[in-house]
Amino acid sequence: MTGLRLLVLGPPRLERDGRPVELNLRRALALLVYLAVTGRPQGRDTLAGLLWPEADDREARARLRRTLHLVAEALGAGVVLVDGDRLCLSAEADVRVDARTFERRAAAGLGSGSGVPDPEQVEHLRRAAALYADDFLAGFTLPDSVAWDEWQFLERERLRETFARVLDRLVEAQRALGAPEAAIDYARRRLALDPLHEPAHRALMELYALAGQQAAACASIASAPGSLRPSWGWHRRLQPLSSTRPSGRDACRPRPPGPPTPRRSRPPPRFRPRHDPTCTTAYRRSPLA
Repeated sequence: MTGLRLLVLGPPRLERDGRPVELNLRRALALLVYLAVTGRPQGRDTLAGLLWPEADDREARARLRRTLHLVAEALGAGVVLVDGDRLCLSAEADVRVDARTFERRAAAGLGSGSGVPDPEQVEHLRRAAALYADDFLAGFTLPDSVAWDEWQFLERERLRETFARVLDRLVEAQRALGAPEAAIDYARRRLALDPLHEPAHRALMELYALAGQQAAACASIASAPGSLRPSWGWHRRLQPLSSTRPSGRDACRPRPPGPPTPRRSRPPPRFRPRHDPTCTTAYRRSPLA
């Protein structure tokens, strides 16, 4: 019963000793996810109503019993413990959940949240960022279960917020270490979490300039949403890279207009009367002709 690993950061999957375990039932996987992530015993009625909201109480409890039987056949009888009317994961099964490991690493790396993190904190933050492969249960849903959707949404947003704080600290730490190239990768991931986050746009633009990537800095400005597109005041905050090499600010700044080009004077148009056959004929017939 050892070696079980439940991956929930991204599409959910179960592994044993590095090999995938197929449960062939969406709600069986959802049952394991809920017990593992909450980390506390759950009542049968709570689980039955969460996983089968469309069924009546009797039918939902019957489906829960069949699901527990399927889990026992696939993973072993001691993974899910039944204590009267309550269910929980066995501590002896040692089911490792990537989201819980991510939170432990993030908590150790974030610390008090003030000042530049020390090398040990930075290592925790790096490992936490590596664990966050995707959002919580990405692409996974339970049909017709509003309660499940609400719980999944709240967990996803909570983990995303923690991940955003991890990335912000990593960008700060790498920049303080004078490694803008390393900070750029984390800044990109931070911006991908929230494309409308103005500080993330500003940080990425400044990192590109510090790394000497003027074209990328200009592209970052151009790709910002119109409501967040930085004014030229942002560019004044960028530090020049050298006295002879233009910074991201200078590379992206429009060139000042030069003196106006004098316009050539054109001669007035010559008057050319239109030829009128009627007038010509009348002239020829007149005594003056």
